[in-house]
Amino acid sequence: MMIKVGVLGSSGRMGQAIMEALKTHPRCQLSIPGHRDNVDHLFQISDVVIDFTSPDALPTHVDLGLKYKKPLVIGTTGLLPPHHQLTASAATQIPLVVASNMSLGITLLASLVEKAAHYLDETYDIEIAELHHRHKKDAPSGTALMLGQSAANGRNKMLDDLKYDHNHSGERTQGSIGFAVQRGGTVIGDHAVRFVGDEEILELSHRGLSRTVYAKGALRAAEWVVKQKPGLYSMKDVLGL
Repeated sequence: MMIKVGVLGSSGRMGQAIMEALKTHPRCQLSIPGHRDNVDHLFQISDVVIDFTSPDALPTHVDLGLKYKKPLVIGTTGLLPPHHQLTASAATQIPLVVASNMSLGITLLASLVEKAAHYLDETYDIEIAELHHRHKKDAPSGTALMLGQSAANGRNKMLDDLKYDHNHSGERTQGSIGFAVQRGGTVIGDHAVRFVGDEEILELSHRGLSRTVYAKGALRAAEWVVKQKPGLYSMKDVLGL
């Protein structure tokens, strides 16, 4: 049986990429576009709903997911603590996959970063560099912050305790995590994590060549989450990492 997928924000860049990917997907099909005047109906007729809209729209979409008991795949970036509290609360009743980046490669990169941070001690400073298109609104990107969190997890520390502000004068704290942000052109997304030691540098990187890679990841998450019990899941859970 085909899985009916509702796509919110269908007129946006990611929405269009997901709808295009659905045209040839062997197990998923589009329910209806997620225009403003039929969002309620979209939730009613869909098996799972993918949301790549805006943080402001998230509460309404989560409420509809709860109302109709429908799983959600949330790829919206720029979420704040209240949004994360909202999804955590909703996850007691419905399954949700929440990820700032749906790429399978980025998911694997995050796991590698966590492992590298665990084995390379705090004599290695960590630099996370990201480059996105000129229309990107949040900075650092949600993906960069996710990679930073993975590095902090590897060192059993809180990210806020390790963040280094490049605008701050004075010496850098050893082992801290810095973020370098660049915007320009139509770049889909470039991310590099560098572990900078006194005698060597280890670099782990990922380059998104098309939004299709994120669309395919979102559809993989949609296929997976419809089979799950209520809970808050990540792309690591989807891949079984």
